[in-house]
Amino acid sequence: MAREGHTENLRADVDSCGREDVRVKKQTFFSLQAMRALAAVMVVLHHSCWLWYEQLQKPSSTHYWTQGSAGVDIFFVLSGFIIPSSMYREDGTLRTGFEFLARRLERVVPLYWLFTTIKVLLFLMQPAYSVAKTIGSPFHIAASYLFLPSWDQEGNVAPLLPVGWTLSLEMGFYAMAALALWINRRRPFFLLALFLLLLAPFPQFLPVRLAGLFSRSYMFVEFLLGLLLWGLFRSGRRMSVPFATFSLCASMVYLMVGPVYFALQNSFVAAMLVASALSLETTLGAKLPLWLVYLGDASYSIYLIHWHMMKPAKILVMHSSFPGIGSTIGAMLLLSLTVGTFCYRFVEQPMNSYFKVRRLKVSVPG
Repeated sequence: MAREGHTENLRADVDSCGREDVRVKKQTFFSLQAMRALAAVMVVLHHSCWLWYEQLQKPSSTHYWTQGSAGVDIFFVLSGFIIPSSMYREDGTLRTGFEFLARRLERVVPLYWLFTTIKVLLFLMQPAYSVAKTIGSPFHIAASYLFLPSWDQEGNVAPLLPVGWTLSLEMGFYAMAALALWINRRRPFFLLALFLLLLAPFPQFLPVRLAGLFSRSYMFVEFLLGLLLWGLFRSGRRMSVPFATFSLCASMVYLMVGPVYFALQNSFVAAMLVASALSLETTLGAKLPLWLVYLGDASYSIYLIHWHMMKPAKILVMHSSFPGIGSTIGAMLLLSLTVGTFCYRFVEQPMNSYFKVRRLKVSVPG
């Protein structure tokens, strides 16, 4: 994969987990690609620990490393940083709300629907294959495809593909951005920030039962933090290289092993991590290994597919000579990264190319 391919045009398109190439002023932020890779691996590690301690270890334990879930916080901050740029066309003019939303749906929906459908088919053909006990009611299935929060059969607010809960928030963010463009295309970013601020505490004003459906809406703050970083970056503000280096290392270590004292703590640490990576782009960006950049490209596929890798990983660990947390992590990483990058190359990329070609055909008269 040649890096020159990342610097072709002025563009900044991103999917729900921040996968796509980021181009602002004909520059690709390789550091953000590395942050995507880090976020995806952290989530895989988190669920690897869950698989061993809650599914394989007897007796099971709920006391294990859970900080890998902070990968989602990184993804949301990255999305908040990149989506404002994707609200612009290549010629520098703002897109319409419909145009913006249509492009986001093209990026997010097909792959998510594919893996959700695979989950349904696998359960129907071989129920024992699934980690879950049931696929839920028809309403729950429909809500999962529509990115709407709903309760599953066990009383959890989670879609059929459990990692899809993040996409519900992403879709909310995209809807707010589209609405801001529709209301006022001259100042959409101020409106978008206002929407995020208003909706973050929204569940506190709902009845308890209903509030449970939107209990994660406080994470809209992470999109707002990314939006603020985008504004600061556009104005030319950067950390010094020594401070950014220290901040990058400290933020990364704290996200992985630091204690969590309040709900939004990881949000601010993730924002500091992304800000540090951005500040080091000119110093380290082009020096990052190609495999790390490629994992960042494939992070959406890796993120979605790793849940399907739990059953194969479970079988591998149960039949291994050394079952334990180490072999569980190894199996999950090997399967998720291998199958995820394969899916990116042969499924996600062709899907994206198809929609890109279709847009070009529509834009050409006659």
